Parts: sequence; structure tokens; C-alpha cells
Amino acid sequence: MLLVGCCPAAAEIVVSANDGKQVQVGGAPTVPAHPAADSISIIELEHGIARTIQTLAVATSVIGPPRSVAITPDGSYAIVTAARRIARDDPTGIEPDDQVTLVDLRTRPARVAAVVHAGAGASGVAIDPSGRRALVANRAAGTVSLFAIGDGTLTLLTTVKLGEPASAPAQPLYFANGTRALVTRDGDHRI
Repeated sequence: MLLVGCCPAAAEIVVSANDGKQVQVGGAPTVPAHPAADSISIIELEHGIARTIQTLAVATSVIGPPRSVAITPDGSYAIVTAARRIARDDPTGIEPDDQVTLVDLRTRPARVAAVVHAGAGASGVAIDPSGRRALVANRAAGTVSLFAIGDGTLTLLTTVKLGEPASAPAQPLYFANGTRALVTRDGDHRI
């Protein structure tokens, strides 16, 4: 999962989510024999040249199509979701996770500023145009969580039930200048 954001400097920043715990085998997510740690890569794009400037240990998941990374409009922060983790009672299985990480991109090197929890299966993330609010779709819970983005903080404001867990909310999208949002529901094919 790659997401490009602008930043205060002339270069653009891309954040790539790197899921080390699952691979596709015959179309099914499978835990490899020796899973790698999850991480994000911070990539700088300048004058047509891409350069990885940092890899940072951050829990994440790459199960698509939702976007598991979003960057604030000013390029200050990235929000990274982790929809899945290795099952606590079975190291060969996968279970829903609820972790959401705020990464401070203003510092060099970038650093984890906050780790919070949304709902089970925290997957798709969207940031409003002001850069002050984020929505996270909780795919295994049937909910969407609204967070306030502060200076190095991510605060849960509310969680709204959209349907049964099987409705599988996947990706929020802000519109109307950030005053309204749509959320796709993969499980029952609704918005």
C-alpha cells in the first residue's frame, strides 16, 4: 500500500505499508514459516528519483482494497492501520487487529508519535481536508471510528455502528469539504 503526500520541503513523501506476516497461497492469506516484522517505508520523491529514506517498525496489514495508510494534507503525519495480526493462540493463523499508529513525518528520522486502538479489523483510513479528523473503517466490527488528530496525538472521538460485523466496512472517503463521509461495505455491497 503506497500513499503520496506533500510535505513542507520540495520533495514529496510516499509511505509504503509492508506486511510481513501474510502472503497469498492459492488465493488465501497464509502466515509464512518465518514471518517478517511489519513496517513502513518512507520514500522521498524528488526530481523523478525515488529514494527510501527510512524503514520504521509499525504494525500494519496489506489486505485490499482499503487504504491502510493516509497522510495529512500538510505532510506532517501518516496514519497507519493494522487490520490483522498473527493469532495469539495459533502462530499459523491470522486474526483481526485494531491498532492505529500516528507517525510524525516532520522529524528526521520519522518517529511513532502515538498508538491507539479502533475496532476489530481496523483497515481503511481517510483524513479530512483540514487534517484534523480521521476515519478508520473497522472491517471485522461493522463500525467506523472517528479520531481527532492533534500535535502528536490521535484521540478517539466516537465509534459508529454501520451494520453487522459481516457488513465489513472497508474504506471511508470524505466529501463536501470534509463535512460528510461515505464508507464502503464489502460484506453486503453497500455504501
